[in-house]
Amino acid sequence: MPAYDEQEYTKSFDIKIWKRLGPYLRPRRRAFVLLIVLNLLTALVDAALPLFQRYAVAHFIEAGTLSGLWPFAIAYFAAILMQSLSVMGFGNVSMGIEMYLGRDLRRRLFTHLQELSFSFYNVTPVGYLISRVMNDTNRIAGMLAWNLADMLWALCYLIFVFISMLLLNWKLAIVVILVVPVVALLTAYFQNRILHWNRRVRKLSSRITGAFNEGIMGAKTSKTLVIEGANDKEFEDLTGGGAFSCLARVLFRRSNRAWPRRKSKVYLR
Repeated sequence: MPAYDEQEYTKSFDIKIWKRLGPYLRPRRRAFVLLIVLNLLTALVDAALPLFQRYAVAHFIEAGTLSGLWPFAIAYFAAILMQSLSVMGFGNVSMGIEMYLGRDLRRRLFTHLQELSFSFYNVTPVGYLISRVMNDTNRIAGMLAWNLADMLWALCYLIFVFISMLLLNWKLAIVVILVVPVVALLTAYFQNRILHWNRRVRKLSSRITGAFNEGIMGAKTSKTLVIEGANDKEFEDLTGGGAFSCLARVLFRRSNRAWPRRKSKVYLR
């Protein structure tokens, strides 16, 4: 087995692996705290906007009066302004976390690669290392900066929406809440399948990059030994597996997006 055939992971979440990121997250703890606060503000305003619209329909349109319109307009404008500022701040903080965290990870990996033995480089393609060092670190940094924040926003938004619904009409709210576990189970299934195929795609992508590097660097050797046909067949089999994995990932993502997420709203009158 080649040295770069890494361990196959079957768990969707392993806390031991994520604990190893602790030293890289501690210097950004203030940024993460600010990110949490901004997400809370954004989720609170997003959940409150339908209530503003409900109030406007009930007190201005149905009543046919403009009494109290200016105070309402000022409050609505303040909510929109708070939402805009919190989203802008959230974007800036997330970009900073993504850039600095990715830089720290790549710097540590570069140092680690200098400490490895020569025998490691004899059996490990350079293209594979480059793909893993660059692409995987970007993926980890982006997931912690954006996906984690998105999950936090969705959780807070869901809580605020449920509270609003229970205060307005608890019977109807219970009916809606009963549907949530079914949607959660279906989403968990699709997410697990997407994760499986994502790992396959990233692994095959790294191997393809390594094969490219080997083909370029060993072009003279391949011509000397007349093994171009065997190399071409091996590369064709590798890319064929990558194409199938990409197709499977896209199909599961499309299926998952068919279920209502995030912006689903219930307007109660």
